[in-house]
Amino acid sequence: MPPPFEFASTSKYHQEKFHLLFLPIQETHYKSLIATPTFAEPIKKARESGHNIGLSITPFPPQGSALPNHFVSLDQMTTPELIPKFFRAIELLQQPIETILQELN
Repeated sequence: MPPPFEFASTSKYHQEKFHLLFLPIQETHYKSLIATPTFAEPIKKARESGHNIGLSITPFPPQGSALPNHFVSLDQMTTPELIPKFFRAIELLQQPIETILQELN
């Protein structure tokens, strides 16, 4: 499987990179993406411009996570204690993503 695509967005205040992972879902001429709210905006804009893209959004950090809500990427970790909480939050995405994938089938 090829590595995820990287997009960079530049704002007045900072530059962010995010990874976009394409999961193959069998639908004719249709792509479905799973994103967290923070990274869904570029996909929404693509949809608004006419691209036929399905979008499922799952919260991050997910329910049950000890990670504070405003932390959405590893580079935002301000203390070493937050790093394992971040990775645990990623692990907790498994169930919501599995549910989304089942609903898409």
